[in-house]
Amino acid sequence: PPPPPPPPPPPFSSRRRHTRWNCSSRGLGDVYKRQALIWAIVPGASFRSRVKAQQPDPGEYSAAEYELVEFRNQMVPMRDGVKLAVDIFRPEGEGRFPAVLSQIPYNKNGGASRARWLAPRGYAVVNADVRGRYESEGDWDPFDPKHKTDGYDFVEWLARQPWSTGEVGMWGLSYMGWTQWWTATQAPPSLICIVPEVAPPDQFRNLPYQEGILFGCMLDWAACNSGRTAMRVAEGSYGGFSSTRFEDCMRTPYIDLNKLRKVKGAPWFETWIRDNLSTSPYWKAIAYQTKEDYARVKAPSLAITGWFDADFPGTPMNYLGMKQYGGTAESRRPRIVIGPYTHTGRGRKLLRFDYGPTAEIDWNGYMCRWFDYHLKGVANGVLDDPPVHVFVMGHNRWRAEQDLSLIHISEPTRLW
Repeated sequence: PPPPPPPPPPPFSSRRRHTRWNCSSRGLGDVYKRQALIWAIVPGASFRSRVKAQQPDPGEYSAAEYELVEFRNQMVPMRDGVKLAVDIFRPEGEGRFPAVLSQIPYNKNGGASRARWLAPRGYAVVNADVRGRYESEGDWDPFDPKHKTDGYDFVEWLARQPWSTGEVGMWGLSYMGWTQWWTATQAPPSLICIVPEVAPPDQFRNLPYQEGILFGCMLDWAACNSGRTAMRVAEGSYGGFSSTRFEDCMRTPYIDLNKLRKVKGAPWFETWIRDNLSTSPYWKAIAYQTKEDYARVKAPSLAITGWFDADFPGTPMNYLGMKQYGGTAESRRPRIVIGPYTHTGRGRKLLRFDYGPTAEIDWNGYMCRWFDYHLKGVANGVLDDPPVHVFVMGHNRWRAEQDLSLIHISEPTRLW
């Protein structure tokens, strides 16, 4: 005889439900990261505040009306006597202009096209090789706490230049987002605003350790960026080292991985492996997401990330941290944009998915309008914009909101 039919499924009330986390005993990072994770899991859940659907609109921003002059490999002294190299892009002729700084570990030449876009709009754009990389002096360690004080010294040097108005902003993505937060925690007086794009959180939250587990891609990043310049051994990401990661990681101990790959000049990689606790002085010295660090930040921030950004947690964590602990009223009003983007992409399409024409925004223009207001004093209404813009996938539309804490999870929410 045929088998009996299966029993009916239990009513929903006996199924697993998603209820509110009790974060009262958690650390600051745990609370922020869980709030960020809720956003990623439930992008279509109900919103507390209903503001009209609106994509980030740059409105009117400075036109490109200046001829450009460029100065290469100018050396800037740091407080310890080490000189770091910068390229300067600024309007031609006499006059003073606000400065916008980016500190780059991947060769400052790579930032030239962006600098050439902004500088004709009335800005002195400065790209720096970070300590120990390319044309800069000093020893390279990606998490040397001197990067914090170098940022301070850069900002104040820019403010003193005869072509500068004395007001400085910062921009840049990924590692250059880190350098902005590191600099901002030092509170240089001339730093007026920052635009950290896809900035990672502290080093045990995402990179190089993902919640305490060493992130595989950072093994390749460390090999590629082990010395003064980037190393390439084959086609592929991270200088081609990713193409052999699986085979390379079959051999232990990992502390000798760079030797296996015939990479020299990165003693800090051994520190990464040996100091595998967030309480290590090495990691604590470069951290920036403590309450005390946020309280030292005086500059307002405009940040962007994407749902597919591998470093996603950092941006919402910083938004929440600055809103609660920022050192000034202005810094406690952060701005955030979350789009259907990867770490570097800002377009409407990803693989076979098309998120529609509104997904692609004029991000350069949006940043320029931010700089126009804070560095030039243009009354363009930027502070009247909603502080939060979130792209809701599936609906494929933007939501403009007053806060990031938008989702009700006090009551059980059915997820399937």
